[in-house]
Amino acid sequence: MQYTGFFAKIQGVLDGRGWLEPTLLFIGAYVNKGVSFLGLPYNVPLAFLWVFTISFIICFIMMIRYSSFGIEDAFLRRHRTIYFANEIFSSWNYCIRTKKRHHFNMKVLLQSLRVNYLKLIKEKKLKSDL
Repeated sequence: MQYTGFFAKIQGVLDGRGWLEPTLLFIGAYVNKGVSFLGLPYNVPLAFLWVFTISFIICFIMMIRYSSFGIEDAFLRRHRTIYFANEIFSSWNYCIRTKKRHHFNMKVLLQSLRVNYLKLIKEKKLKSDL
């Protein structure tokens, strides 16, 4: 679809045609050999290759680094809350018949959860102090 007027100028900028085509911002304006800039030779095809390669490597390293944080968050930090849930469901004895035994088992379970929770808080505090 061909536009006229203002939209034609916008389409020309997005397509790389029009007033942008003869400028150095347009890749097709460069010769295949290279360009002389301030008397120094500049190999344009090699520069494009290096820019894209280095930017790909930087993006890849950043992606690996940030995904490792996501993996750490998903498996290590969230696992602690699952650990408490597993401890609650696996440590409760559903065959208890007397109230006295029920209260005793409840106290033991709560004490175990308190100790583990305080241990977790202490580990987080030590990590944040480093």
